[in-house]
Amino acid sequence: MDALLETVDHFNLHAAVPLLRVQLDSLFRLSYVCRAPSVDDVVQEVMAGTEFRHMKDAEGKKLSDGPLKDLAQPFHPWTGPVYDQASGWVHFTQAHLGATGQVDGDLLSGGIPLRPNLVPERL
Repeated sequence: MDALLETVDHFNLHAAVPLLRVQLDSLFRLSYVCRAPSVDDVVQEVMAGTEFRHMKDAEGKKLSDGPLKDLAQPFHPWTGPVYDQASGWVHFTQAHLGATGQVDGDLLSGGIPLRPNLVPERL
């Protein structure tokens, strides 16, 4: 969390947003553990080294990121849109270019980290 706060304070969205996404991944997993039909079974699997994506829920669905996000939605409704937006920052996408580049006439400029006065409010 310290790293996340530090990157936000310095307008380094290229580092901050993926760190936020990692925190959401953890929230989804912990949310599932708290509501799993058998918490003990899930904890034992995790302690044995089983990754969530290799586990299945009570309906037989793999517990990959998407299903975990969906299972958390009733309890953490704000996380879905934030996760979806943050996911674009994990891999090089339009989100990177749109946030760092500025066009002024024929001049294209940008920078990492972003200058505070250039951070769009929508971000």
